[in-house]
Amino acid sequence: MPVFAVGIAAPVRGRFFAAGTARALDIIGWTLAVSPFVIVMLENIGRNGVVAALDIAGAEPVHPIEFWAVMPIFAIGVAVGLIAVTFRRGIRLQRETEGLI
Repeated sequence: MPVFAVGIAAPVRGRFFAAGTARALDIIGWTLAVSPFVIVMLENIGRNGVVAALDIAGAEPVHPIEFWAVMPIFAIGVAVGLIAVTFRRGIRLQRETEGLI
C-alpha cells in the first residue's frame, strides 16, 4: 500500500515527476511483467505433481495456448515499464530546467 500512496501523493502536492511515482511505476511494471511466467511455471509444477501422484502415463503436455492466456498481463507490465522510463526522463528534465524561469 505505501507504494501506491507515494505514487498518488506526489502529483497532489504539485510534483508530477517525482522519484516516488517513478519507483511505484517500476515496481508495478516489473510485477506485471514477471507474474505471467511465475503463473505458468507454478501451474505446470502443480500439474506435474498431480500427474505423478495419480501415475497417469498418457498425460498431455502443456500447450502454448496457456501462456498466451496470460500474455496481456505481460504486455501491460511492459507498457507500465515504458511509462516509468518516461517519468524518469521527466524527472531529469524537470531538474535541469528548475532554475531557468
